Amino acid sequence: MTEKNKNSHELEPGEKYGFGVRHVQVILMFICLSVAYIMRVNMSVAIVAMTDKSSTWENIQIFDWDKKTQDVILSSFFWGYMVMQIPAGQLAHRYGAKTLLVVAMTANGLISLIIPWAVNLGGWKVVCACRALQGLTQASMFPCMHTLVSKWIPNSERSRLSNFAFSGTPVGTIVGMPLSSILASTSWGWPWIFYVIGFIGILTGVMWFFLGADSPAKHTSITKEEKSYIENALGNVEAEKAPKTPWKSIFTSLPFLALAVAHVGCNWGFTTLLVETPSYLKNALGIDMRRSGMLSALPYIGMWIGSVLLSFISDYLVNKEIFSPTVSRKVFNSIGTWIPALGLIILGYIPPGYEIAAVSMIICIVAVSSGMNMGYMMNNIDLAPNFAGTLISITNCVANGFGILAPITVGMIVVNDNDPKEWRSVFMINAGILFVTNLFFIVFGTSRKQSWNEPIQNNDIELNGDLEKDIEEEATMLKGNKIAEE
Repeated sequence: MTEKNKNSHELEPGEKYGFGVRHVQVILMFICLSVAYIMRVNMSVAIVAMTDKSSTWENIQIFDWDKKTQDVILSSFFWGYMVMQIPAGQLAHRYGAKTLLVVAMTANGLISLIIPWAVNLGGWKVVCACRALQGLTQASMFPCMHTLVSKWIPNSERSRLSNFAFSGTPVGTIVGMPLSSILASTSWGWPWIFYVIGFIGILTGVMWFFLGADSPAKHTSITKEEKSYIENALGNVEAEKAPKTPWKSIFTSLPFLALAVAHVGCNWGFTTLLVETPSYLKNALGIDMRRSGMLSALPYIGMWIGSVLLSFISDYLVNKEIFSPTVSRKVFNSIGTWIPALGLIILGYIPPGYEIAAVSMIICIVAVSSGMNMGYMMNNIDLAPNFAGTLISITNCVANGFGILAPITVGMIVVNDNDPKEWRSVFMINAGILFVTNLFFIVFGTSRKQSWNEPIQNNDIELNGDLEKDIEEEATMLKGNKIAEE
């Protein structure tokens, strides 16, 4: 067996090693993200129960908060979430993801437990403070997840296993909304939303403490065979000290800038779709998706199903060398942006009275948008495994900043909520942003590991050389496929 064939065999995930500790880590990531999103969305249900003047439960306190106050409470989570993004990425890089996740989940759980007591003590302002603190701690979620994926998951398994971990976000939303509704409808009332979910958060932190690890080298019960398999496949060498972050190289890297642009476009599109589209359906088309818990959950269910299917397809195409990793990232990011862009344009022309067509289009758009998980989301790890958490923290901070502008832009364009033409303009603009940002990613993006990923080479960066080599690699692969077909 040649050296090349030997290495190729080592990268085949199921032939020798099968289910292992790396899968347990992925399951922990999935649980962590699911619980984090349950704690993130529970307030949208809790605040309805907290202000429900028609409640018949005499032992449950009800608050007289107007719409403006409620909106401030709902937005307070993201105050801390945005502020802490980049610091959280550095903490994960320097001190490890496990410790940060244990602290984040435990702290989120404890804060959730005290919210019912805090609201009686200081009213809505204290609730805002609690939610902002939860946002601060949850800012570490994606930097930690990307850091762990870069240490635990071989390239040949990356799309499907990392996608399973990241699918905790829609699953958490699917579970969190009805769970909160059920708890609020009991005689115990809305406080039990925070008690039950807070306990689950603390339990998740305990699970991470006993079962999680920053890397195979730091796991106490992993077999030598699996540890060797992962480290050989990734080429990872456990450093005694975290390498210094090459800030200048990162911000002057054209592939990273392409990744950041893609993240901004995707986040803008997704924010507009999930935050503003329900208002469009209700006001312009007379369809209230919030009237049914199941109906409001359908887009997220579609997203979860779509992400599972597309992740297996992505890994298959890369492992069979039909696509290079770079081509795969660009193709699936295009699926997750350009098809939804077309869907938004179609949605803008669906007339009132076509409820099934409109809701079906929303579900399809959200389901296909999951292709982004195999696109720009994985590209953070491709470019610099040693700094994957830092990269996602930077792009997530910028993308969420632009995401705040999305509803503001809608408010400037849509003067009359009942006018489909004004909403059509919103969807056209949104589709244009998705198209242009993904085009930038296609032209300038790459999955080639950057020179500044290695500490020794932090000051040795050749952007044009990386792009030229990547283009040459893809051309060689396409030429080889053509010869094989002939």
